[in-house]
Amino acid sequence: MRQAARRRLFGRDLWLTLAVGSLAAVIAWVRLENRTRGVVWAEDGLFLEDRLGSAPLVALVDPYQGYLHVLPRAIVEVAVLLPIRDFAVAVTALCCVVVGAVAALVYVCSRDVLQLRTARVALALVTALVPTAAAEVLGNTANLHWLLLWLTPWVLLFRPASRGQGWVLGAVLLVVGLSEIQSVFFVPLLLVGLRQPFRAPMRVGLLAGLSAQLVVYLSTGRDAAAADTGTPSLADLVQGYGLHVVLQTWLPATGGVGDVLVEHGWSLVVLASLPFLVALALLVRGTRTGDDLVLTGTLLVGAVVPFVAGLTLNFRTFLAFSDLPVETLSHAAPLRYALVPSMFALAAVVVVADRWARRPGRLGVVLATGSLVGLAALGIVNVDPEPNTRSGYRGWAAEISAAERECRAGADRVAVDIAPATWVVEMTCTDITARSPMVAPSASMGS
Repeated sequence: MRQAARRRLFGRDLWLTLAVGSLAAVIAWVRLENRTRGVVWAEDGLFLEDRLGSAPLVALVDPYQGYLHVLPRAIVEVAVLLPIRDFAVAVTALCCVVVGAVAALVYVCSRDVLQLRTARVALALVTALVPTAAAEVLGNTANLHWLLLWLTPWVLLFRPASRGQGWVLGAVLLVVGLSEIQSVFFVPLLLVGLRQPFRAPMRVGLLAGLSAQLVVYLSTGRDAAAADTGTPSLADLVQGYGLHVVLQTWLPATGGVGDVLVEHGWSLVVLASLPFLVALALLVRGTRTGDDLVLTGTLLVGAVVPFVAGLTLNFRTFLAFSDLPVETLSHAAPLRYALVPSMFALAAVVVVADRWARRPGRLGVVLATGSLVGLAALGIVNVDPEPNTRSGYRGWAAEISAAERECRAGADRVAVDIAPATWVVEMTCTDITARSPMVAPSASMGS
């Protein structure tokens, strides 16, 4: 019976998997303000513009900044099937569904590295509950790739028990590779289990996606902004990590951590780091087998490399943390480059709890339970929607209404404002009227 269940991707946990995925999707939706759900953010508008300027599905493989973004563009492909004024809400909802799908996959794929079912549930729900996610990442396609980066190692650590499982996860990794070039950080995990059967499609899927990314990057390149000068110092990286990865996991407000940092200084960051440093020490100390070593190494890579790479490749003056006064740093919004490292730092706590639970005696169970309860409390405290980077902007539906009035006044094209400031979507009035049942085409053109 156990082997038969193992050969099914979801085993005996199908309903629990669906429950975890559904809960994560709902949490992601709830964590966004009602106003926020109706705002188009940054590249979401650019992807819409590209889609409206091409035939269906063609824009899926359009490069942007030297990279492919297949899954984000696929979400836009679906969203444009609805009336144009519903585009923002549709994108938000679909992105929340992706959060649920990622959480479900993390739950399923972590069964080869975590024994405790509650630990797997906790790990999966980190996808939606990581405190800083609501500030900028949840509910938009522009930042969806971070969730795919989080998913990548958990899929790669899974040992498929059938050819079908291998092909399903190979397809998942193909989408990951075609949507998130940073998944290359975890390519070494393809060397794990070289003699295990059924893993070949997983290797093919990820490598094919990343190979396509490489071809696109070499042929199109990446536009460097004028502010992309210099590289962060070691002090920038250390202070930025302490502030954005560690402290803002405890205090994730979009307006920054506030006066508490000014009052206590960097000693507050050190204090906030202690639980994670303890978890790191316990993680390393509990590494005994080869599988333990692989998992520990994966967590360390995930907790450090995305942050260092993000700051190094996208350096700006405001990222020179060691040069900025603490008063300025106290009002810094959570940095998106810190999201995935925060997730892996929280994952380290889950892994330590799982290892504790395996120990004989009651003490291990008590420590494991306390760790998971504390982790859950941290997430639940930050579920309530608060102002985020999209708060304060006029909703997409209102902007479309204004655009419709311009079209009725005789305009042929309109620039629809989105968030953040200065971003717009250039649209023809035909695109607006053909996709808006509220406006008659003849009236829209001013005839």
